[in-house]
Amino acid sequence: MFHLSLICLTFISLTIANKIRKADVPFRIDEKGRMWLNISGKNYTLTKNLNLRIKDDHCTTKIDLSRANEKEKEAKKGIRHMIVSCKDLPIENETSEGKENATVTEKAH
Repeated sequence: MFHLSLICLTFISLTIANKIRKADVPFRIDEKGRMWLNISGKNYTLTKNLNLRIKDDHCTTKIDLSRANEKEKEAKKGIRHMIVSCKDLPIENETSEGKENATVTEKAH
């Protein structure tokens, strides 16, 4: 009986946890013909060389999504670079006028 209860609870948990959301996402096309998706206030675009760019009011994130080369296919793994560039938020009691410093963090995955 205990095992049956455990199986039922596991099934219910997996059913609840794996809900799929589907939405119609608005997009626009800029003057260069690039399509931008806007999701929750963030702009997403994919370049011709498969770099994903995600931009909001504070940060820009670029992720290399290029296809795997032969060596990576054989190893079934590889590394892609991600660059995050954010404007520093002003320190309390300090004016942000004219201060748009950028911090860049590069992570390899």
